[in-house]
Amino acid sequence: MLASLEQLAALPGATRVCCAHEYTLGNLKFALEVDPDNAQLVAYTTTCRTRREQGQPTLPSTIDTERQINPFLRSNHPSIQTSVRRFDAQGAQQQGIFATLRQWKTNTDESTQNLLPGGPALAHWLRQHPPSGSDQLLYARTVTACNSKPAAKSINNPPPQPVCAYR
Repeated sequence: MLASLEQLAALPGATRVCCAHEYTLGNLKFALEVDPDNAQLVAYTTTCRTRREQGQPTLPSTIDTERQINPFLRSNHPSIQTSVRRFDAQGAQQQGIFATLRQWKTNTDESTQNLLPGGPALAHWLRQHPPSGSDQLLYARTVTACNSKPAAKSINNPPPQPVCAYR
């Protein structure tokens, strides 16, 4: 999973990321538990809460935003490592920071609350923001387990539960 996320993080910062489901608020709740002093995360959480209260999707995001707020993309950052060690020092030492962070998320996962299918929201967003010029639409399978490895697909052959990104 870490290698897959590193590949996504390596995309240009302006790459737009559209997830298959509206998990954002649940994911942000966890991220704030891990990284409460991250000013960008706090601001983004406020923005996303406001959007959901107004019935708007929080998606798409961008790779640049994810690099700033996503604890899984920041697992090498000292604040994340300190937080993970506080959660489970033995696990962090034996399994590593990323694996322990993933286990923490699994143990506290509430991201399925207020689950909204991303399909209709994503379809609406794509109609409002079609690819233009040099945009290239990429799809990757939803990453749900440490062993998952997203596979790039063409727009003509998307996976059943897409995560997509414009580049």
